[in-house]
Amino acid sequence: MNGSIFPEKLQAARYRLSYDRPYLSTLLYALVGIETAGIGTMGVDASLRLYYDPVWVDTLPADQLGGALYHEIGHVLRLHHERAEALGVTSDPVGGLVWNIAADAEINDDLLEEHVTLPPTCITPTLLVKPNGLTAEEYLQAAGGKVHVVKIGIGAGQCGSVSGHTQPWEDEPKLGDGSLSQAEVDLVRRQVANDIRDAPNRQAGNIPGWLKRFADELLAPKVNWRHELAASVRRSLAETAGLVNYSYNRASRHSPANVILPGWCKPVPNVAVELDTSGSMGGEELMEALTEINGILHACTGGHGVRVLVTDHHVHSAKKVFRVKQIEMTGGGGTDMRLGVNAALKLRPRPDLLVIVTDGYTPWPAYQPQGLKVVACLVGKNPPVKDVPSWIKSLIVQK
Repeated sequence: MNGSIFPEKLQAARYRLSYDRPYLSTLLYALVGIETAGIGTMGVDASLRLYYDPVWVDTLPADQLGGALYHEIGHVLRLHHERAEALGVTSDPVGGLVWNIAADAEINDDLLEEHVTLPPTCITPTLLVKPNGLTAEEYLQAAGGKVHVVKIGIGAGQCGSVSGHTQPWEDEPKLGDGSLSQAEVDLVRRQVANDIRDAPNRQAGNIPGWLKRFADELLAPKVNWRHELAASVRRSLAETAGLVNYSYNRASRHSPANVILPGWCKPVPNVAVELDTSGSMGGEELMEALTEINGILHACTGGHGVRVLVTDHHVHSAKKVFRVKQIEMTGGGGTDMRLGVNAALKLRPRPDLLVIVTDGYTPWPAYQPQGLKVVACLVGKNPPVKDVPSWIKSLIVQK
């Protein structure tokens, strides 16, 4: 095996795919090429290493090679390896093969609708004598866990562990080989989703429907932050200054002629966020956390941004951000969210509300800070909600 360098033809296919679909560039250029002679195909492992047979690459027409590369990253975006683990088929060679074929049909159904040219051995719903538009799980169920392999060509069903079907030619990740951790892969997927959402031609209908659905699902917060922030600020105002604010900057519509009376002034929440980046926050938890922070940013209208305190056992940064990608993801040590609470109290202007986004495995402040509402947004599986103090409102992110 010879790692890290894409052959010229594969580089050209990657460049063309990135040019046509620039929102996929982060993922395409995160792939590490590994020359693997004799496998008769290409495949990707869960660490984003792309294994390719140089003879197969040389003999495949350029448009089909681009289609095959597009197919492979489809497994990454659709989380086929996690879905396979949920079904318990990853340890079964036959079940893994059938799942890979079902996942291939799910991907290629959409790619053919985009008029992508694929290799002749590709798996399609028609080849499986199944209807279009099904999920991999539905294709698997329709196959009854079996597959007629007589119609399947060389290389089909061998997409690598990223599809949930590990191949014997895959290497174990090693330090310095360019392989990504699961947390890094998750962040790559999030960046692709952000780039899809922000693409200038999104409204023109030029982004495939399956990619729009991927981005919308990944970036959709599970908490209605507009409602939660408004409710928290209302409670805070009720306890401090009363429910009514007046402002002469906005004249009352009921003012008599030549008399200016104060109008109602809707309070704008001054929100800070503390993001837990400790070692217990894995890739999945960080993805959930960033999704909820994105929801907070959208809920805080007016383009004022939100101050984010990145904290593990230190407060690494406390800066105003307007987009999730501006957050500096540093940390990885122990956990003490009390430090971020103390830092929030020193911010000027002082926030009305602090949202702590964490997996909950942290010491909490013993007393409620005066004049600061605190909400705990708990991510991950089975967070220890019972440990959160009663004066902190807990919101559990349910997948």
